[in-house]
Amino acid sequence: MLNINILTLMPEDFKGFLSSHIVKQAAKNQTASIHIIDIKKFAKGSFRNIDDSPYGGGPGMILRYEPIVKAINAVKKNKSFTILMSPSGRTYNQSMASKIAHTYNDIIMICGHYEGVDERVMNYVDLKLSIGDYILTGGELPAMVVADSILRQLKDNLKASSLEEESFNHMLLEYPQYTHPREVDGLQVPDVLLSGDHKKIKRWRYIQSLKMTEKFRPDLLKKYQRMNKIVNIDRSIKMADNEQKHSDNFNILNLSNELIYRRFMLINNNEISHFFNEMTIPEFIVLNLILKNEKNDPIYGGKTYLSDLAESLHRPIRYVSTLSRQLQDKGLIIWKHDGDGEQGTYVMITDDGKKLVEKHQQMTQQFYSHVIEKYGQQNMIKLLDLMKQLDTVITTELEKEK
Repeated sequence: MLNINILTLMPEDFKGFLSSHIVKQAAKNQTASIHIIDIKKFAKGSFRNIDDSPYGGGPGMILRYEPIVKAINAVKKNKSFTILMSPSGRTYNQSMASKIAHTYNDIIMICGHYEGVDERVMNYVDLKLSIGDYILTGGELPAMVVADSILRQLKDNLKASSLEEESFNHMLLEYPQYTHPREVDGLQVPDVLLSGDHKKIKRWRYIQSLKMTEKFRPDLLKKYQRMNKIVNIDRSIKMADNEQKHSDNFNILNLSNELIYRRFMLINNNEISHFFNEMTIPEFIVLNLILKNEKNDPIYGGKTYLSDLAESLHRPIRYVSTLSRQLQDKGLIIWKHDGDGEQGTYVMITDDGKKLVEKHQQMTQQFYSHVIEKYGQQNMIKLLDLMKQLDTVITTELEKEK
């Protein structure tokens, strides 16, 4: 059980906080207890002098050493962790909340006031914390903020799923949330949230988290980019968004291209090889993806990075690199660099490549339109969804075997 002692000059400020849901929940679950300690009770004399003017002159008053240290010693245990709330401290964040909550069983928080505390108090302090680059009247509000965030990290105080998806846990802001009614003042809930397709919903939420973080906290997005080793985060957001948009717009061409890919992956590809006299089926798939990316993502001037191709095909980047070299030798793409190694390598389709892809798309579209007409478009979509699910299961099991 976590024990938190908050040392303050203003104990009355904590009445509302102590009656809040998270504090009551912690007490009910016996995960934490909070005690408010009045520093004034440890001051000498009938006037209980707790502050004095600074040596060397200057504005304001300084909290005296003796009452603070006496208050600390009154509650301190062998392994107590002492925090001073101060605007000159380290800036508090979510990872610090998690670390403190799961490392210490006894925490002392000192609420600074006036112009600060006597520097000699720092001999009793393990960490100086700030909740932001601004000045408050005292450390009471910051102490409540820190205590609340720590309590949320403790088991049973919140549902595990709620804590997992909160903003900052993965260096991304949380995605937008909606509830009833479905439409109000002409504003609608996004259709994907009503689809019942949990895979699509999860993907949509990830994209929205990226967008929210890019818009409101670009500093966090840079940390996320470094943490996940993403070369071009703007391009990744754009491609992910386009992938989401176009996944909902199946047509005959999309279905025929999907069938070619699935038959190549799962069935004997010799049966449809007569369509591909001028290039192999893998080369067609790669060319088709490059052309699709150029049309859907013109902001990057038609660039398609080998790392993105590899991710789309679920194949190693070396495999995609070899295919791309073959296509370049045939004059169907051009190969360029804007960074180090394969991660910075991108390809662009040539006019001859576009003509060849469009020619084969027309041939395969005509062929598969008859197949889809006989089998049924909805049946085909369901079948492809099942194939994708099978791919996911197989990929997951293969990862376990590594």
